[in-house]
Amino acid sequence: MAQSKRELIAKNLEFTLKQIDDPKPILVTREPIQVAELSDKQFPAVVIKTVSEEKQDITMSATTNRRTGTITYELDCYTRKLPVDTSINEFAESIEQKLSEDRTRDGNCKLAQMTLIEVDTETVTPYGQFTMTYEALYDYLKGDV
Repeated sequence: MAQSKRELIAKNLEFTLKQIDDPKPILVTREPIQVAELSDKQFPAVVIKTVSEEKQDITMSATTNRRTGTITYELDCYTRKLPVDTSINEFAESIEQKLSEDRTRDGNCKLAQMTLIEVDTETVTPYGQFTMTYEALYDYLKGDV
């Protein structure tokens, strides 16, 4: 069975984030983590989460049903470098630049883009934490998700 577009997009996100050079993320995962259990050498880190998906029909017929979907991902990002605000800004910029190099996620979506960056101001120094919201719009034939 072929992989779904949503899985191909998520895998491409993970692969692309691992290609960032400066600052290079040490840990990029789609699995939940306990940040307090990470060693200093595992920062910066990114956790990719699929958080929602909106779908709707584009066409409907007896033989084909073309649909569109918008997947929302959250990239939970963690730094451990002083000054914290600078490390957050540099890491966020490097992620956004890398992801904007291919806004079709290797041809698996029509458009992908960063829509929001939220900084967690409650995180205790020397840690920095922010969440980037990333959306991917794609089309598919029902049954080929």
